[in-house]
Amino acid sequence: MNLRTFLTLIAATTALILVINLILRQFFGTFVQYSSVTWWSLALFIPLSIGMYFFGLKAAKSENKFLFHNLIIITIFAKMFLSVLILLIYKKIFHPETKNFTLPFFLVYFIFTFFETYFMVKIAQKK
Repeated sequence: MNLRTFLTLIAATTALILVINLILRQFFGTFVQYSSVTWWSLALFIPLSIGMYFFGLKAAKSENKFLFHNLIIITIFAKMFLSVLILLIYKKIFHPETKNFTLPFFLVYFIFTFFETYFMVKIAQKK
């Protein structure tokens, strides 16, 4: 996957998340009340995906056949750790009344997980 295709896909993924978020805001107050969580999540997952793309390209070209798999494992744990961290920071700063503030976060999380899986598979196929 070349850089132009990747950037187009990450922009489309972000746009998709924002459109879904706008639609859900019409039906669920949670997405209105905690809309800042969406922005926080995008601020986490966009740079993380960009980093995964560039490291994935390097790992796929590496002589070390385990480097790509190691990258996948490391990014899974880093993503989980950073996800918990961002939710805890948000909770500490904004003191949400319910746990529903996690719903906009998980919308972004799951869509970006699908996107990251897609582009990492494409990178691995070029190997």
